[in-house]
Amino acid sequence: MEKKFTIKEIRNYLLSQYNIEDAISFLSAKSIEDSNSVSTEREYNQNFDMFDEVMTLDRFDEKIKTGAINSTLGWGYWVKDGFASADEVFDTPPLDATHVIWHAV
Repeated sequence: MEKKFTIKEIRNYLLSQYNIEDAISFLSAKSIEDSNSVSTEREYNQNFDMFDEVMTLDRFDEKIKTGAINSTLGWGYWVKDGFASADEVFDTPPLDATHVIWHAV
């Protein structure tokens, strides 16, 4: 059975991992009235440019915590098995992703 996360679970995760502005931005973008949960399924079918930075989730979290990465310094997508998703990292939780592809501005 597919696991679904409640908005409260997503909020708590975001607040523990990201700065408050990014968490608020994510929650504001979601239509809480339309849905009480978010699917855990994600498609990884996008090729990406190897010149962009690929990093593990731990490294990505480290860079966020130190301020080296935030939503104004670039954008990124979740990666699994060598393919990227179309979901941007500051708009969605990592779910089953193993890496991030980061495009710095």
